[in-house]
Amino acid sequence: MKKFKFSMEAVRFLKNKIEEEAAQKHSRALVQVSKARAELAETEKELNAAALMQFSSNKKTSARELAQLSQYVATLEKLRRDRLERCLHAEKDVTLARAALEKAAREREILDRVHEHQRKAHNFHVARQEQKWMDELAQQMKRRGVMAPV
Repeated sequence: MKKFKFSMEAVRFLKNKIEEEAAQKHSRALVQVSKARAELAETEKELNAAALMQFSSNKKTSARELAQLSQYVATLEKLRRDRLERCLHAEKDVTLARAALEKAAREREILDRVHEHQRKAHNFHVARQEQKWMDELAQQMKRRGVMAPV
């Protein structure tokens, strides 16, 4: 009997490839979010330490040192805003990548269902043809058995 061949195998291969690429893109986006969050946490830690130094400075601290510390805190605040923006952008990229991955997975699953349906139909027709052959063979054997001399 003829071997099963899926009529849309090239499309199926392409959909699998698209899903794999979407999964890789999603993975890379997750790594970027982790890095962005870690950088933001590090900056906030530095900012908290600098703010603590600024508020706990004693009376012996010179005006110049206080100005430098204030400038350092302002620089850290700007860096924190930049890193927060980068973190939010990375999270947006993850959301978009996840949506693309889900879409690719749905499309592949639809094609897998079509593949399964065609495979079942093929197996049904193969079984039907084999049963037909077996019935014909049984009929021939029965006729030969009836016609055979006793």
